Amino acid sequence: MPKTQILFVNEACGPLASALRLQGLGSENEAAQRVHVVDEESDAGTISQLAGLLKGIDKNTQNPPSVLVHIRNTLLQNALETRLEMDNIHPRPCIVSVDDLIASNFIAANPLFKVALWRDQPQVHVIIVGFGSLGKAFLDEILLDSIAAGLGKPMIDILTTDAQNTQEALFYQMPEIGASATVKVSALTLNDAGHSLTAMLAQAETIAPLTAIFVLLEDPSQTLIASATIGEYQDRSGLALANLFIGGPDAFEAVALVTPGRPARNMARQIKAICEFYTIPDLLTQIFIDRDIVARRMHSAYQAAYGQQNMSAVPWDILGETFRRANRRAARNLAQKLWAVGVFVSDDASDVHAVSQLTFENVITPLVQSPGENSVIRSLARLEHDRWCMDRRLDGWKYGETRDDLRRLHPSLIPFDDPRLSAGEIEKDIAQLRFILGSVVAPRMDGAAIRFTIGVIENTALAQPGIDMTTLVDRVETEADREIIVISPILNLPELAAVKTLTTILTAKNRDFHLIVPEWGTRDQTLRHADVIAHPDFCELLALKQTFVVPISSAISSTDDEWEDLSAGHEKREALQTYVMHRADALTSLGPDRI
Repeated sequence: MPKTQILFVNEACGPLASALRLQGLGSENEAAQRVHVVDEESDAGTISQLAGLLKGIDKNTQNPPSVLVHIRNTLLQNALETRLEMDNIHPRPCIVSVDDLIASNFIAANPLFKVALWRDQPQVHVIIVGFGSLGKAFLDEILLDSIAAGLGKPMIDILTTDAQNTQEALFYQMPEIGASATVKVSALTLNDAGHSLTAMLAQAETIAPLTAIFVLLEDPSQTLIASATIGEYQDRSGLALANLFIGGPDAFEAVALVTPGRPARNMARQIKAICEFYTIPDLLTQIFIDRDIVARRMHSAYQAAYGQQNMSAVPWDILGETFRRANRRAARNLAQKLWAVGVFVSDDASDVHAVSQLTFENVITPLVQSPGENSVIRSLARLEHDRWCMDRRLDGWKYGETRDDLRRLHPSLIPFDDPRLSAGEIEKDIAQLRFILGSVVAPRMDGAAIRFTIGVIENTALAQPGIDMTTLVDRVETEADREIIVISPILNLPELAAVKTLTTILTAKNRDFHLIVPEWGTRDQTLRHADVIAHPDFCELLALKQTFVVPISSAISSTDDEWEDLSAGHEKREALQTYVMHRADALTSLGPDRI
């Protein structure tokens, strides 16, 4: 943003205002863009202050100030947005929720759909412990992120101390969410030495492998107790070995408390704190620009294509909040669509619509220009329909034979394969897909590229012969435009040496790469040779930011006696090799004489 003068209405003291003060934002320059921040201790106080502010703003000024409003409650936020639109307030205040911004930033940086796909899970399966306003914000983001090709309906288990009221409120706000996801609400007690929590973890894991566990409690003591209970259960049982993400008060203390002291036995577990709101860099730019980069591009393309044929084809600054939110959600699912056609979108990419020139020419353009319907187009159209249904259901819509916007009824809120979904509606999904790919995705020099996956495994009777390292490096040279993914379980020294050599060459050539290390559960350490675990090259590879360790089986319980049983790993080694060979575009299989 240009230089900005922050004006805190009534000396606003809420979390958004406090975060902006901590970042030292503001300017004494009278020519700077002014932003009025309205953020009181309660939503009622904020709405009251906003009403007074809007009455005092001169609507005829050439450079009217921007107004930034923090509202915590989702229902009040929706009601305020509707009232401002009905009253034709322009420029319309920007209404945000701190919890929504925390959730959207975190899930964008830690996409669960990739975790599930790398782990060969049938769907994203998440446990949310605690369900205040932060829990609700994460629920929305998790559900939207989980719509990806190759994954079934997401499963969400909500554990809360107020299960009955949570369930009633949740399903009142989203009456048909069950058509897009399996959402279960259960009562949680934390005064029984964690027994109810561990029982729920065990039950959830028997239904489907867990992708992530979120601890989002509002009480610091409960945060510590729940986190410690989960960490101890994972350590002792070898079950529910999902990523553990901890938010709310004392999150960093909880992470420090439960992070295991023996990382070699817990390689695939990721324990991470969900950062406080004030740590999001450059908040004003994030709120007013960054979060809407792709959504604005999507809307601009729609506006250019359809002109004034539709009530939503108006400039972004006066676009209704419902349509803005729909554009944001569609934009966030673009990474899943690109992933479905082999394009690797980095987790830290702020602009997910950009792909490399070669990828645009060889992948995007042929899809957009392909005549009629083919299997790829149809699968992407299905993905878009599922995303749209999830989007609508999160906003409280449900199926109705006749569309009624006031009652939130829509005849297309049915599965893609439902015979009631007409050919014309399917054509709309296909047209929308082609529109997004053709109008929103754009070529850029540093844009995302098609994945090129290199497998490195031991040379066994199961393994395919593969190619030698010299030929493999030459092959990488011919794939200069592709994103390199190296996959290896790194079970022995030959595999370690090959992976280290390959990553060193890629680094020297300034090639971006990611390293995927599959393993069969996290307690079967006998599969990896002790000399590998102790080797400094192995530790260095694990420390890389772009290294991702994935368990590829349901977690299995083991004892220390089984820990030392070297004869138990034959079938598991074969499973690891099969995993690598299934994904590899190029493979090198190694024996003692190959390095």
